[in-house]
Amino acid sequence: MTNTNFFVERLVILKSGFSVYDEDFHRGINVIRGDHSVGKTTILELLFYVLGGEIKENQWLYPADRCDEVFCQININNETFTIKRDIEKGAIPPIRIQSGTYEKTRSTNLGWKKFGPRRSESGEKYSFHSSFLIYLVGTVISRMIMQI
Repeated sequence: MTNTNFFVERLVILKSGFSVYDEDFHRGINVIRGDHSVGKTTILELLFYVLGGEIKENQWLYPADRCDEVFCQININNETFTIKRDIEKGAIPPIRIQSGTYEKTRSTNLGWKKFGPRRSESGEKYSFHSSFLIYLVGTVISRMIMQI
């Protein structure tokens, strides 16, 4: 049995196209520390949000509710992907995923795969999480076939 490795490599939060938070993470335990009321909880909530979590309209914290986008570069079994989600207070925007680093995905607006964060009432079969897993499996299988 093969172990699956997943970790966050980088989290970037943008406002008006400018970075208000950009941090690289490393394997193992990452500590987010700081004085009272400097944004530690906000960072964790935006990480939860970009990975598919929902934040109710009345639970958005300042200054996250003033930002526009959040990006999360992740690594799954040595494959790098970037997840992007718009920040829309009171809405549930889709989640976009692209293979590659944050820098690579910022240089092009092409190649993003769009997923709804949850199954819709219109009969969509898969949520973001199951769709993303299917996308990942397809990506990994495609690369394995190309190596043969």
